[in-house]
Amino acid sequence: MNYILAPLLLAILYVVRHSTKKKRQSKFNSLGDLSGKNKEYVTNILGKPNNEAILVNGSHLVQWHSNGSHISIIFDSQGNFVRITNQKNLMAVN
Repeated sequence: MNYILAPLLLAILYVVRHSTKKKRQSKFNSLGDLSGKNKEYVTNILGKPNNEAILVNGSHLVQWHSNGSHISIIFDSQGNFVRITNQKNLMAVN
């Protein structure tokens, strides 16, 4: 019985993980060009960030990650987009 359930459970976990990565990729792609966008706009699209840190110069490093995907964006002290510092595995999802 356990021999039948184990592969089934693994298949279900794979489908859920793949679906989550596709959703995050889709949300990130829908942002388009971030020039002129602010932290509130990006957070509304991607959801609540997993981590946020205030850097020495007052800018904010905001990170979203799930199931092997990772997005890091820096916003200035007023919350305006500065640059993307990391977008691991977002474009590798098929």
